[in-house]
Amino acid sequence: MEDAEEVVYWLMSDVVFGLACDFEVKNRVRGRSFRRLLFAKEVELMSQVNLMWGKRKQEEIDAILTKSPYDDAHEG
Repeated sequence: MEDAEEVVYWLMSDVVFGLACDFEVKNRVRGRSFRRLLFAKEVELMSQVNLMWGKRKQEEIDAILTKSPYDDAHEG
C-alpha cells in the first residue's frame, strides 16, 4: 500500500507542478524570483489534496532553497 501511495504522490506532484507553473506565468511579479510564487502554489495545491503531502512538498522545497536560495536581484 505504501508503494501505491508513493506513486500517487509523484503523479499528483507532476499535475500540481503543471498547474503551479501555469498560475505563476499568469501572475508573475516583476523583480521577484518566479520560484516564490511557483513554490507557494505547489504547497497550497498539494495541501488541498492531502495535508501531509503539502508538508512533504514544503520540505522538498526547503531542501532546494538551502542549496539554491531565491535571488530576486536577478529576476526581470
